[in-house]
Amino acid sequence: MPGHIFATGSLVLPMITNTLRIFVLLTLINFPVFSQVTDSTKVEEEDYSQYGSTDESVKYCTQKVRFLSPTKLISLGYEWQAPFDMKFTYKGDAGDQSFQEQNVRFFGGARGQFNAPVISNNRFILNVGANYYESSLSFEKSEAKINPHPYNEALGSALTKGLRTVGLNVTAFKPLDEKHFLILSALGDFSGNFGWNTLEKQLPKPTYTFAALYGWKKSENMMWAIGATQTWRGGEKLYIPLFLMNKTFNDKWGLEILLPARAHLRYNFSPQSILLGGFEIEGNSYQISKNELAFVNTKGSAIDQLELRRSELKFRLMYEQKITGFIWLSVQAGWRMNYKFNFSEGRTSDRGIFVYESKLGNPLYAGISLNLVSP
Repeated sequence: MPGHIFATGSLVLPMITNTLRIFVLLTLINFPVFSQVTDSTKVEEEDYSQYGSTDESVKYCTQKVRFLSPTKLISLGYEWQAPFDMKFTYKGDAGDQSFQEQNVRFFGGARGQFNAPVISNNRFILNVGANYYESSLSFEKSEAKINPHPYNEALGSALTKGLRTVGLNVTAFKPLDEKHFLILSALGDFSGNFGWNTLEKQLPKPTYTFAALYGWKKSENMMWAIGATQTWRGGEKLYIPLFLMNKTFNDKWGLEILLPARAHLRYNFSPQSILLGGFEIEGNSYQISKNELAFVNTKGSAIDQLELRRSELKFRLMYEQKITGFIWLSVQAGWRMNYKFNFSEGRTSDRGIFVYESKLGNPLYAGISLNLVSP
């Protein structure tokens, strides 16, 4: 779950600096941290006597299929969206009140992931990791685009502070035998419009994601699994079923699927050059800090806590190319379709009941990252 080729130099240096700061902070304070399963094919020998058996002929399935896209151990990148329009609507007792449409001039930010296997043998794999995402936002400074309504000003001011997510996660892969396996994962994210100088003092309330899958390894070309998850990708807490399938048809074509989160068709130009086409859903609930202008609910009372429920669907092409050794370059481009960008009163408010609703344009977007992949 990254410098920016589309930004000027004055933007690039602070973004890279912020990314490095969060990785240093997480590594020094929280290491080891949690991440997704690596696809390393290196298997360590294990002392089976500790399990009361010396039968080393027992076989266990691995966590990958042939020609699967490489797992990223460290990823630093940047993502940018083309300009688009945004319009707020206040859902009050007196009826809906729409504010003047504003043009979002810039929307983008750095992205980073860190993954590390802490246990890796043929009976059990445990990975830990950390992630960081940010979305900086600025509006066009045209008089025709700025509405003097106080709520419009308050929401715009809160968003221009930037949206950030800092997360820790853990994933375990447990083969049961040669054909069956379990995958368990947990993720905790801190998401909000907090600033770096106040991060230690006002961490947002975390959101938690859990997933469990039971799977079948049919061959070295096919594995699939079913399960369930508690997830915030839809902008609110949801409980939904999961379906995983990694399928290699031949040396060129394959599928990499984890529904409903993402699905991609894979084409291998060579072992060092891969093209992926498909979609991914991203989202979370962001805690919005109080502004000089007080937010009010639909009854006109002051709001103690405002939550941004954000979710978007990205249709994209991704090209991944080996540069040297275990260093890969990844570039992607596509269309970002807004699913939800609404504000509710607190995280526990009724689903679908919003104080402010937003209508966003659906722009093109692009991203680039430099990655250290598993061997």
